[in-house]
Amino acid sequence: METSKKTSRKSRLMLGLAVMGTLAVASSFSIATYAQSVVESKMNVVMTEAAPPKELDGKEIAAHAPKQQNLQAESQMVFPSAMSKEQAEPFIKAATEAFKSRKIELPQHGYWISSKYIDNESKDVQIDWYPNSFDGIGPMNNMEDKVYFVYFTKADLQKGTGEIQTVRVIEQDEMPAATSSAK
Repeated sequence: METSKKTSRKSRLMLGLAVMGTLAVASSFSIATYAQSVVESKMNVVMTEAAPPKELDGKEIAAHAPKQQNLQAESQMVFPSAMSKEQAEPFIKAATEAFKSRKIELPQHGYWISSKYIDNESKDVQIDWYPNSFDGIGPMNNMEDKVYFVYFTKADLQKGTGEIQTVRVIEQDEMPAATSSAK
């Protein structure tokens, strides 16, 4: 009797394992078969994107911004460009005279001069005297000496003329510190 109970338990266990294995095999074949049929049904299909509307002009304009700001947003970004020695020379002389008229003495040694032209609506020229310790890259607040700036508007590179807007000397303690809005 004991043997028949063990045999019937083993046979039920074997039968249960066989049923579970059959179900597992059948389900894996049906999932694989379904997936394959989906792939095959898309084999000769060409996917395309919808065409954009014809009246779309591609310009982004802020809804509540003033009209002048929108016009500026539509204009092309302008970067300063280096000036040739001949172009910069009259502006450097005018900047030197502007400092003399304000009784500010420019250093004769240990500085290099940067001259930039900005081809924007106001045609700007910027002449800067930087200490040799500053290579033009990186934060200016690491400089140990003064920096001299002169900013012209309405500049004419051919004539070497322009209107002086700013004459400024920045001391080491006045250098703008690099800041970040991220916290």
